[in-house]
Amino acid sequence: MVCSRQHINCIPAELLLAVFEQLDEPTLRLAQGVCRQWHDIIAHDSALQYKIELELSGTKEEPNSKLPKAEQLRLLRSHQSAWRNLSQGRITFETVEQHQRGPESWAVDLEAYERVKDYDPSQDLLLVVENASGASPDSDCTRIHIRSLKTGDSHCASALETLVIKHPSRHPEQVTYDVQIAHDFVGVLVHDRGLHLWHGKPFTVWNWKSGEKLLEIRAHDIDSFAFLSDKHVVLLTLAIDGNDLGRGSRTAVLYVHSFAKDVGQPALTTLSSYECAFLLPTAIVPLANGILHSDPDTCPHLTDRGEVLSDSLIVAGLFLVETNGPILVVYIPASNLLKHLQTISDNAQGQIVEWEEWGPRSTFVDFQWSPGDSPFPAEPDISFIKGMRCLDLTRSPWASGGLSILDFDQRRVKREATRVLDEGEHPADGIVLQPPEVPAALGWNSEAIRTNLRHTRTTFAIDDLRWWSEVRWCDRMLCEDAVVLFIKV
Repeated sequence: MVCSRQHINCIPAELLLAVFEQLDEPTLRLAQGVCRQWHDIIAHDSALQYKIELELSGTKEEPNSKLPKAEQLRLLRSHQSAWRNLSQGRITFETVEQHQRGPESWAVDLEAYERVKDYDPSQDLLLVVENASGASPDSDCTRIHIRSLKTGDSHCASALETLVIKHPSRHPEQVTYDVQIAHDFVGVLVHDRGLHLWHGKPFTVWNWKSGEKLLEIRAHDIDSFAFLSDKHVVLLTLAIDGNDLGRGSRTAVLYVHSFAKDVGQPALTTLSSYECAFLLPTAIVPLANGILHSDPDTCPHLTDRGEVLSDSLIVAGLFLVETNGPILVVYIPASNLLKHLQTISDNAQGQIVEWEEWGPRSTFVDFQWSPGDSPFPAEPDISFIKGMRCLDLTRSPWASGGLSILDFDQRRVKREATRVLDEGEHPADGIVLQPPEVPAALGWNSEAIRTNLRHTRTTFAIDDLRWWSEVRWCDRMLCEDAVVLFIKV
């Protein structure tokens, strides 16, 4: 057949490839649907297919890789297949004599009064905390020392050696710190059990490289925090009923604050100066406390056009005053909060969004009825979350079925649904199309809590169960390529 010069099939394949190489992943996928010729060209080119599947996988490309694209594509597909079909592995240790690959160990000499709170190996960053008592309560402070993880010396990339938080503290043993590193930013929340409620907890965000204080809030009811993006932080508080202070708090609130300040704008602000507030499910009985867990390594980035890149997961745990009451666990993609934030105009800041307006369609809610020997963590813990994947800590790892991994990346969920449909598998093999509800009888609501966020659940069956009866505790960690169990028997 002779093509006219205007026919799309007459464009040389070499020219199309040169054009396709300049496209981003979403545009490449659109191009695949234009015609069969374009689909085949993209599908059979390893570099283009690698670009598409790398973006869909949510993993980061290894910089300066010398492997050909065909081999990188093979390894990526093998990696994704392994996450779909988890199998138990064995860890062996072998000393590698080669200097370039040899394991390293070293000791960092720190002063006795300092305690390590957080670190980031990718930035050679170590944060150590010193509680400094002055001559009077007004002169008490906490110092965050910025050190090199390798040497223990002051970090060469930081303009300041120490970040300072002023707060009265007569009993240092009663002071605890929540510290998080998210790329260039450090967040610190100080808890002091020795102070009265009217003394506000100091919460501060710095750019640790420039030493600039970006946000400072002092409020007594901040329970926890997490970085929502490279411009926002979310604070979890328990709201007291102003009409009946004796009832205690039955509602937890997520307050979103921006720390992307204009030049010269003061960092000190109040809890009430939030961008937006999101209500969580209301409990029938009072709440004891709440906690936020997140993965700061994948802190989402907001482009100038308001697009969300590198989504991450925030997991909220809400604890009832009743010791044996169920723990409510809310899984929240950061992008869902940020997208709602983008719809709010500047003159509508301070909006409060009811749970029914955002929660049922944007979250997945689960519960842990009996913590037993595998309690949901009540302190900040980032080890069970990686990007949009997380370990299901509401179930014991040695319960029937084994350990489960939840994946909330909607691109991977959609791709898995397509794969299951094409291969004729049963949808229940991994895709949760309709998440289960939290029954009304659990003390959280007069009605059942229903949510609709789709996700996949992959169960990791543990082969050797002979010694589970001897387990004293089991800690779990989710990495980029593995699930690690720390077991004490």
